[in-house]
Amino acid sequence: MAWIASLPSLQIPLPLASPVVSVEPIPHSNLVALITASCITVFDTKTLLPLALHARLPECLQTHGESVDAKVRDVALDTASGEKMTLLDVHVRTQNNFVLLYHISVNHNKSLYEVVDASSTENVLQNSLPLAAQSTKNSLSGMFKLATQSLLHGQTMGSNMASVEHFEHASVDDEQRNGYIPLVKVALVKILKLSAKITGFWCKPNSRNLIFFNGESLLQLLNIKTFKSDSVKLAEASWYSDTLLLEYNANENYFLHVNCANDVSLLQLDRLSGELLVSHTALATLDCSARKIAFNPQNDLLLLETDTDLRLYTFNKGTAQGLQFLRTMKKFAEPHGIEFGWSPCGEFFYYIDVSTHFWQLISKNGRVHFGSAHVVSELAAANTQNPDSLIKDAGFCHISLCAVSSNAQCLFLIDTKRQTLFKIDLFRQIETLERPLFYDHYYLSRLDPANPGSFLRVPLPPFIQKILAEMQWINGGSLKKALKVPTAKLTARFNSLKQLSLSYGREIAISTPICAGLECLQVYWFQFYNHYMGLMNVVDHIWLGDYLLLINRVPRENSAETSIPEDFMEDELVLLNTEQAKYGAGGVKFKFDSDLISWRHTFKSRILEMEVSEGENAEVRTLTIVTHDMKIIMIDFNLDSVSQAETPDFKLDSSKISIRVRRTIHLSSIKHKLAISSLKNIFTIMSKHFFFLLDNGDCFLLKNQATPPPNGLAHETNASNMYELIKVNSAVDRFQVLPIRYNDMVSGTYLTLFKGDDVLVYDLQELLARAHEYEDTDVSGDVDVVKRLKPVRAHTTGFSPVQVFQSSGTIGILGFECQVLWKNETLILKQKPGRLLVLDKFVHRDLFEARLSEIVINAKYAGFENFAYCLELLLFEQLDSSESEDSFKRVCGLVGANPAAYRIFVNFLRKIEVHYWDRFFNTLKLTPLEFMNKLIASHNVDLCYNYLSIYLNFKKEHDRADSPEEYDDLLGETEQLVILKIVDMLQKDEKWDECFELCRFIKLLQPLGTLLTKVRASISA
Repeated sequence: MAWIASLPSLQIPLPLASPVVSVEPIPHSNLVALITASCITVFDTKTLLPLALHARLPECLQTHGESVDAKVRDVALDTASGEKMTLLDVHVRTQNNFVLLYHISVNHNKSLYEVVDASSTENVLQNSLPLAAQSTKNSLSGMFKLATQSLLHGQTMGSNMASVEHFEHASVDDEQRNGYIPLVKVALVKILKLSAKITGFWCKPNSRNLIFFNGESLLQLLNIKTFKSDSVKLAEASWYSDTLLLEYNANENYFLHVNCANDVSLLQLDRLSGELLVSHTALATLDCSARKIAFNPQNDLLLLETDTDLRLYTFNKGTAQGLQFLRTMKKFAEPHGIEFGWSPCGEFFYYIDVSTHFWQLISKNGRVHFGSAHVVSELAAANTQNPDSLIKDAGFCHISLCAVSSNAQCLFLIDTKRQTLFKIDLFRQIETLERPLFYDHYYLSRLDPANPGSFLRVPLPPFIQKILAEMQWINGGSLKKALKVPTAKLTARFNSLKQLSLSYGREIAISTPICAGLECLQVYWFQFYNHYMGLMNVVDHIWLGDYLLLINRVPRENSAETSIPEDFMEDELVLLNTEQAKYGAGGVKFKFDSDLISWRHTFKSRILEMEVSEGENAEVRTLTIVTHDMKIIMIDFNLDSVSQAETPDFKLDSSKISIRVRRTIHLSSIKHKLAISSLKNIFTIMSKHFFFLLDNGDCFLLKNQATPPPNGLAHETNASNMYELIKVNSAVDRFQVLPIRYNDMVSGTYLTLFKGDDVLVYDLQELLARAHEYEDTDVSGDVDVVKRLKPVRAHTTGFSPVQVFQSSGTIGILGFECQVLWKNETLILKQKPGRLLVLDKFVHRDLFEARLSEIVINAKYAGFENFAYCLELLLFEQLDSSESEDSFKRVCGLVGANPAAYRIFVNFLRKIEVHYWDRFFNTLKLTPLEFMNKLIASHNVDLCYNYLSIYLNFKKEHDRADSPEEYDDLLGETEQLVILKIVDMLQKDEKWDECFELCRFIKLLQPLGTLLTKVRASISA
């Protein structure tokens, strides 16, 4: 997921002759191409410097027409070793049905130092490049320099520990992070003309093939290198009637076809005896006309625009589920123009309203992470006296075009006049199960529940900063589909010792502990040096106590050993002993290199996901891995010294570790129900139940059919060989497992699902025992039960939840929200951390869903400091919105069973409006005076004093005289006796300040009365 980090970091004018029609980030490079009606311009993404320009001649424009659309060819490269493209293809479609093929040549061995005007070479636009680092080639002097450093500092080239913030680290920072802008040239090399009108064209990844579809229902495949063409006429098929919409999924290589009857079909190109054929599969029928389809580049989600709304669907051609509707993203009062597109990471998409030019950043499951309309409204409210400044500072809020960079870390925006290019940096989240981490270009951050008002930020090592600038989310396809070449993937973890770890391809880094309690520490980073192993490609890693476990993805030696022909990769587990790293800041000598390898094991398949859980013995950790060949493998790591009586499978590092395979579970029987290749996260319960989260948001429970344990989740029981697959929910962004301890007697483990604007919390013990009874669950087989169980639900519109946490005072959600400030004539945009209370939602569910008794609920939540406040919230919620009197009565009964019931009721009455008081007292079956007498009988003088004003106001509203000025009726004999009793209680407790304020109040109500005389006499007596 991603959020706006700040205001635009860069913006430049676009002095182009014609308006921009398309913005295309170039894959495997730091370049972005702007296509106008008459030219193509290439910019550097880091500085927005113009690097190359190709303008078409007037004769070309007249013959071929103006440019209207563009496509970029995706190619798979070895991103693990930093391979870069030198020749890039951009295909531009024109109005007259021509396709222009541009070659963008990138010379990485030569830096750009001078930029001149194309029309006048004497006009120098730029003659220097700040912090430019020349690309050095191999030389004899360089070899001698490298050998000298090795002799002086040893094999690791000196200490691999570095403090990024130290001033002496500047030279290393310059050497590792500073880059250069390559020399770029653009050339028009080919012009293709088609005989019919082009209604759609696409570039097939990892090939030179272009796919065209024209108005005559002709689907054509053209190789632009050999000009060999194959075509198939859809109108000749028996199923074909007409075409309303045809879209191509480049990641999965299939088409979705929609006809005028709104029938959606799957089309796939096949070859039989050299002839191109199209296979057809009917999927669904829509209830309105489709206008556009956008496929998620990383998973099985797609956005479908209709005349009335924007919808989210999921479709996996490898399963039997078909096209499934998930949710409506946007609704339209009437048909109007919109623009939208997925990010390369697949975690969010941008949305532009063409009529207002406002835009939004929306997560893949519907949460709005940024809205420019909100910024404009906040700025207008704070800056009403200077509207010109509003136009200047909020220019990026009204746009016509948007594109996401290839590394998904910034946005490129074109304003409504198409004369300005903006660059906005993004603040991204790295998915971790327990402790979410965030990063931008310079820092790695996390939210600490103990200090929820700020981010704990750690500066990134310079080589990681450079990696982030050059990383790619698309490598000829999605990261999970890039199986032919080594493909790098960014991962980060945070262990129980407060150490951070980062990996990308061959680069690995770990830190010293970043904090101790509430104190932040100076952070030192260790960079991994590989001496003996082959080229590494670490695609994931996880902490096993003090040990770091890596997944190293290497090319398969024998491709015949896999059942997937296009899969050329296999994974190995590598265990590193990093025990001494946590003492690095204290002066302990520690070198983070390949000498620390304690164990390696190669699998004949790829590892999709892994998770570590602790058993009854704290020293034993169970590693659960899911492999691509449909297996769950559970491995026990004993990190304690092995006793002499045991006979482990392996003895390593002087018998400090023992490793054994506990069990293997085969999933091939459910592969048609569970798209295991799309696995995103896994969590294990009691080493026998498994939760799966897929990339498309589906959350599954693989439940073992063994007898449930008698004492809940505390003890592990023997698992059976029978499993049941249950779909818990859909459209889920991520999940979290959290243990909550209510008191010494009651505790539980909860599963939290972050789903769009909602946060759902399930009791794991109840979910395992009664999964069929929960709403939204989809059970395989014919199971007919009443869906009466509901999870704890919290709605978080305008707030981005990160994790659920428990403290001594409450249960809440930690997250942040977008804050817009106008300060010192300057617009400030930032993400502000905060907390959201959900303890009241837990109480609400126990009261209305679980139907627990009032005594049990009060005993369960008595240890939370915010429990009384939550009861006040429940009272107001049911008083304000409840349709049934029974709900409010149940809450009043719950409060009445609380030892602090009177205090809660009095605080509640002070905060509600007068017209609610009648309903409240009728529910309690008490009059205000009777309630006052109960307070006096409790001898709580503070409550009596606070309630007195409430009582008199109630009397004034309901029993006042005809004239509002007549206050004497408010202080009748009964009220005067009550006041005298309260004065007597205040006197006994020697609360003279409260007594003085009460006398002032009496003077206001009865300026000429005798009550003050009675009060004086009472005090004197």
